[in-house]
Amino acid sequence: MSKKKEIREMANLVGNSAAHIALLSDSEFALKEASTYTEDAAETASSRTWGGSDIEEFRELALKRASSEIGERVERYGLPKSKIGDFISRAEKYICLFAESHLEKKE
Repeated sequence: MSKKKEIREMANLVGNSAAHIALLSDSEFALKEASTYTEDAAETASSRTWGGSDIEEFRELALKRASSEIGERVERYGLPKSKIGDFISRAEKYICLFAESHLEKKE
């Protein structure tokens, strides 16, 4: 698989995980699902080293995915729309932690 496809795949998985964690941190099922997605992304991440632009692209795509998921699910889950910014901020922290922990930067 090409590096670009791997970045998109990881971003989708981690963005979805981040949305689950931000919105449903008290749901055992959601946390387990998020963990599975994150493990899959970590496996892909470990397959190579990543340049700074790769990591930035990953972060942007993952945040875009998380924001989209959060926007769609807030209404569906009956959560207050006024908290969307808080949910997105929580998701962004998760995405950054993943990048720092799993995307080995090439020197």
